Amino acid sequence: MLVRLDDEPVSTSSDDALERAEERMTESTPDLTLAILREIRTELRDHRALLLSLTEFTRRLDRRIDHLDRRFSEVKDDLELTIKVELMGSLAHRDTLLDERLERLSDRIAAVEAR
Repeated sequence: MLVRLDDEPVSTSSDDALERAEERMTESTPDLTLAILREIRTELRDHRALLLSLTEFTRRLDRRIDHLDRRFSEVKDDLELTIKVELMGSLAHRDTLLDERLERLSDRIAAVEAR
């Protein structure tokens, strides 16, 4: 339920408006019509305010989603680069170890052949 500035509750339900209209049936027809029109205008003003706030919220949410999409893309690129660097470092280390072992083996073989 919405509240106007004068702290009087404003109903967004058409059933409440009909109940108030029935209560005023004792009033004259022009007064009743004016009262109903005022209530409709108040509800319409409330609906417009809610629609504007919903529109603003949707825009902010859309901007936030775009920001997160860009950030995920950046993180993906960073993660991809990190994985490649780690793999290449591992492979380079393994190549170095293999080269060292092969060098030792070839030294042993050369020593055996030299005897």
